[in-house]
Amino acid sequence: MQILLLWLLSVACAVNILIRRSDPTSAHILFIFFLLCRCIFFPGVLMVADVVVLIMIYSAATQARIALAVLVILSAVGALAFLWVQHLPRHSWHDIIFFIALLGLIGTTTLAGFARRSQVAQARKFDVTQHLLQQETEENQRGAVVRERTRIARDLHDIVAHTLGVVIAQADGGRYAGRKDPDKALVALDTIADMSRAALTDIRSIVGVLREPADEEELLSPQPVTQDIDSLVARVQKSGFDIAFVQIGPIQTLPAGIGNVLYRICQESVTNAMKHGGPNVAIVIKLEWHETDVTLSVIDNGRGASVANDGKGNGILGMTERAALFGGTLEARARPGGGFIVRATIPYDGNPHERRA
Repeated sequence: MQILLLWLLSVACAVNILIRRSDPTSAHILFIFFLLCRCIFFPGVLMVADVVVLIMIYSAATQARIALAVLVILSAVGALAFLWVQHLPRHSWHDIIFFIALLGLIGTTTLAGFARRSQVAQARKFDVTQHLLQQETEENQRGAVVRERTRIARDLHDIVAHTLGVVIAQADGGRYAGRKDPDKALVALDTIADMSRAALTDIRSIVGVLREPADEEELLSPQPVTQDIDSLVARVQKSGFDIAFVQIGPIQTLPAGIGNVLYRICQESVTNAMKHGGPNVAIVIKLEWHETDVTLSVIDNGRGASVANDGKGNGILGMTERAALFGGTLEARARPGGGFIVRATIPYDGNPHERRA
């Protein structure tokens, strides 16, 4: 009967190893139960299946929650101490060396597991940081395209407005002059033709930029807004960074433009905190809903460094321009106790500033 129970316990331990990746929490809890059975039913037997202990310790140190990992390690050490007392009542030098060697194996396995855990966490942080930086770069590129097209639109507006103004004035003058002085009417028509040709040439010289094929589906896709801050926080948390998001006050429905500006300011501030705040930076995002405006604060306890402008319209200057676009303000400064804070306030009725001709 005892042999059958020994085989069942060995098979159960082997199966437990197989499920440790798909369900690590259950696997490590079952491992503690198997250790208890091992100590109760086979206190005086050294089993080949005992090698499972090292595998599960390494697995717990790399995969399980910290509290569960510590519990698994302490259970293994406790089981070893129990077996030492039960199985080796007379402690010779060989026994002591054997016991120390087992403790060394457990300690080495634990250190290796936690080292691997730290390596994986750092890799995840790096991947998320790279992803955010890539998003930031893509956003900068899209912003550069939008700014260039805005410049082209202003140029087209100036050219067309100026030309049409001259054409209308010449047409009105030519109409009246034609009744008394046909030669002046012809001069007016020549002026209209010359101005129109010049305008057509200018328009052709700058409109080519707009002929580049664009991803229409991407341009028409909805832009992220304040509701998407939760997703941003979840991605950063998954990478191992300490980040929290709180909202204060009754949540309001924002226009898409204001929501997108707040999201972009939040994204850029979080990215800067991750880049410049150090590996142990803690970030807090606060969204405060007031009666007439909304305030976004991104606070970190890092080194307090930030980039005012990276040469691409990014950084504090870019965030300030985004907030000002909807009548808002932005404050960015180092905190007295260490760290950095970015705070943007935008009124609910903020309208984009219109350019006048």
